[in-house]
Amino acid sequence: MASIHITVLLHLAFVCVWMYPACPRLTKGYNFRSERSVSKARLPSSIAPIHYTLEIQPFPNNDTFQGMVSIILHAEAPSSNITLHSMHLKIQETQLQLPMNSNEHLAVPNVKRLSHDDESQQLILELDQGLNAGIDYELKMRFSGQLSSDFQGLYKAIYKDSNGTERFEDEVKCIEVRCFIYCKGVTSNFQYCRYILFTQLEATYARRVFPCFDEPAKKATFSLTVVRPINMTSLSNTRRISSMERGSEWIADSYETSLKMSTYLLAVVICEYEYMEDSSSSGAIIRVWTQPDLLSQSKYSLKIAPPLLNYFEEFFNFSYSPPKLDLVQIPDFQLSGMENWGLITLHDNTILYDSIRSPVKDQQFLALIISHEISHQWFGNLVTMKWWNDLWLKEGFANYMMYLGVEAVEPTWKIIDQFSTTTLHRAMEMDSWNGTHPVSLSSSSSVDDIDTIASQYDDISYSKGASLIRMMDHVLSREIFQVGIQSYLQNMQYSTATVDDLWNYLNIAAKNCSDLNDTDIKVVMDSWTLQNGYPVVTLTRNYNLQSANLTQMRFSLNKEMQNDGTQWHIPITFTTGDAQNFNDSFARKWLKPKNSRRTLNYSVTIDGMPSPEVWIIVNVQRTGFYRVNYDTYNWNLLIQQLKSDFKQIYVVNRAQLLDDILNLARAGYQNYHLALSASKYLKKETEYLPWHLAFVATDYIDSMLRYTHLHAKWKNYMQDLLKNIYTKLTFFEYNEDHHSRKLLRTDVIKQACYYEEKDCIDNAVKVFNLWMESNGTAAIAGNIIETTVCATVRYGLIHQWEFAWQQFLTSNQTPQKNAILKGLGCTRDPWLLTRLLNRCLNGKYGITSHMARALIFNVGQYNSLSQYLKSFINQDEKPGVAARSYTLAIERVEANMQWLKTNLEPIGMWLNKNIL
Repeated sequence: MASIHITVLLHLAFVCVWMYPACPRLTKGYNFRSERSVSKARLPSSIAPIHYTLEIQPFPNNDTFQGMVSIILHAEAPSSNITLHSMHLKIQETQLQLPMNSNEHLAVPNVKRLSHDDESQQLILELDQGLNAGIDYELKMRFSGQLSSDFQGLYKAIYKDSNGTERFEDEVKCIEVRCFIYCKGVTSNFQYCRYILFTQLEATYARRVFPCFDEPAKKATFSLTVVRPINMTSLSNTRRISSMERGSEWIADSYETSLKMSTYLLAVVICEYEYMEDSSSSGAIIRVWTQPDLLSQSKYSLKIAPPLLNYFEEFFNFSYSPPKLDLVQIPDFQLSGMENWGLITLHDNTILYDSIRSPVKDQQFLALIISHEISHQWFGNLVTMKWWNDLWLKEGFANYMMYLGVEAVEPTWKIIDQFSTTTLHRAMEMDSWNGTHPVSLSSSSSVDDIDTIASQYDDISYSKGASLIRMMDHVLSREIFQVGIQSYLQNMQYSTATVDDLWNYLNIAAKNCSDLNDTDIKVVMDSWTLQNGYPVVTLTRNYNLQSANLTQMRFSLNKEMQNDGTQWHIPITFTTGDAQNFNDSFARKWLKPKNSRRTLNYSVTIDGMPSPEVWIIVNVQRTGFYRVNYDTYNWNLLIQQLKSDFKQIYVVNRAQLLDDILNLARAGYQNYHLALSASKYLKKETEYLPWHLAFVATDYIDSMLRYTHLHAKWKNYMQDLLKNIYTKLTFFEYNEDHHSRKLLRTDVIKQACYYEEKDCIDNAVKVFNLWMESNGTAAIAGNIIETTVCATVRYGLIHQWEFAWQQFLTSNQTPQKNAILKGLGCTRDPWLLTRLLNRCLNGKYGITSHMARALIFNVGQYNSLSQYLKSFINQDEKPGVAARSYTLAIERVEANMQWLKTNLEPIGMWLNKNIL
């Protein structure tokens, strides 16, 4: 019982950290912290904004700002008040009048009273007489507020200019005082602590910067003036058209009027950056802005941004609307990126790349995020979801389109094959629990408070949304899918849409294809977007009749949910061993719900199956969002094929087979005897994708067995599994290694060192010691530095840990700092781990929030020190929006306890039989 208790605690801590704050992988990862849940937060429909004339002037010395706004309003209906959004703003002056160009001769109402509803974050202007329907009015307001400290609204970020490190008396001291001393009588010792001001307005934070109609459907144009310190540069969504002095210390930059857009897309940056420039085929000027000392690391971002923009212009058949696109580095950004129209803001990791020190995974992640944010310029900016219940309509699309974009600009990576092992896999993991939610909430009223809006930013909206779009792409064919998307964008441009608008345009495109005449895209996709979860399709063959019967049920890691009756419209694709075709992903059959108008049962039968000795694989290229189970005989045919000649099965489907059977065993749909037998073929596997998903599954088994008597035998099995691939790859890279081989080696050496492969540990320690001897000047390749540090501090001495810590402090390379910090978390010494976690908490050492989350993930993976993790997590404030994460954590803990009771004995029997 003690071992089970420790395992449960560890996984509770691990899950809480992994899920909170929202996952920083490819989601935006917002750290929403609302004062309280906001109900009935929708604005009245009686007034619509047309145009904002806005001026903002920040005062960094005292962390305040002031501004004035003039809003041209249109009265859609008579109204006795004007209601808009405002949060943490002091309204100093309000005036209502007719616009200067108005030809109306009407009495203008006076504002007789201002009131603020803190709960709904709404400012109500009560008028002494009603507004006339159909008339435009101009509302003028002066206001002031505080610069944000939580990345919401107008924020000031402090960073260190690495060109000036020699001027610091103490690196730690500089970081410690940065938030308090900068711009308040800074001494010369701290003159290299600099700041950047920027806005983050999605989802509901424009109201923290200026009074506005802060809803996505309330689109308007913007004319912006930014008053900045004379030594700094300002940027916004459009091009600067003039700059005028305001006294001796300030410059007022005025910008072109923006396109019609939602308030959350407005953006301002004030910085001391430099840029590099290129242009797209259509003439859009593209600039990448970074700290001057890091500008050379932005070359790769500038290299891929123009061809990505070109690709999406061609794919969507719609020219990029603004005349320019800026990509701006934001130090310690809480998000991976933000798609502000014409001004994309990016985290250090997603704009900076060092060809020597950056891991190949970082390069790939950077390319995906830039592709994601550029694709948003159409999906999200040009056409915006009407309300946040359809958040996935922009985020799911961007998460799919980013793969197509990177596939176009980096074709040798074959990154589209990784979709099913990354994005789809993450979606399935999250959607396997009772605590999940539908991709699209059927009613906008179900997302009527800020906490609920915040909770939509997760792997369901992003990754499941993307997986469903990809499935539809293959169901329709690329040609029809593209025609439908182009028509959707063309007809809905500069407006807002619901998911039904998308289905309508895809349906219209599909009607031109005879094979799809009977397919109602809305009916099909509603079964996927409006329901929780996803199915497991079970194929049972009748070997005498050469037919196969397919049934469906919900897949869940929570046994109570497996028979809940949920059904889907499932596109069935398949191929066979005697007529292999892994390129045809068009649906050959549909497995429909019981209550469909055209079928009265749960199953579908396929005739003309091959002879009994020939295998069948369902879900070609894993384009469908479902798992597949087979009868035992067909599973054994597939396993035998993998063991004899695995290359006969396409690499994506090899990864799928492993992932499906190991997760089917985890959930109880299959047994571990069969699943682990399938994994033995990996001794021959040479490709990244199957190994990657195998490691995800075996990491789970390892974490569950870590505190049991079986772990030693499990470690022996993994050592045996890894032996051939580690020997083939070796610890060190070769110049001729291709992209996927580098990814594979990174994973393999991490696992080999974890499972105590002697050659791996010896090489890691050797590289580390050379690094020490050079006092950190000998660079360690980015793909091996994390494993090098991890293995050395795990099996080495305290002075090696201390050296790595000092290298973390002095490095000005974000990828290197990330890798070193994660490696430091591998220590087995409780007091070193406590020291590291405390340093992570106290904010004195430049450990960013992104770094901290990655560190805790590693600590949970490598250590049984659950009490330290639990203490670390409990010190962090838990916002209301984390309620779903904690519910999921409890659910996972209970499932883990059940897993141990169910699987410990059979796995032990299999290990005893297969490990000498």
